[in-house]
Amino acid sequence: MLREAVHVNPELFLFSTPWSPPAWMKTGDSLLGGSMRKHYFASYAQYFVKFIQAYKAEGITIGAVTPQNEVDTDQDGGLPRALWGQEYEDGLCQ
Repeated sequence: MLREAVHVNPELFLFSTPWSPPAWMKTGDSLLGGSMRKHYFASYAQYFVKFIQAYKAEGITIGAVTPQNEVDTDQDGGLPRALWGQEYEDGLCQ
């Protein structure tokens, strides 16, 4: 479907955002809640690299990624999410 969309509009800018980091990378070891463990930032970055490379191998260029959708929402524990406090920003930019 993405290939078709890019074929129709080659200038299409695609970005991706997950709902949550993997549970094992978060406090609480659950997709529902918790926050990233800082020592997994590099591993999480590799998830994105592999994702971008896999799509590129299929002819789809991902122009940007975000660490998570709705980084400051609680969702009352009903959806996968993680809280990303402002104190994490330094770790993400290194």
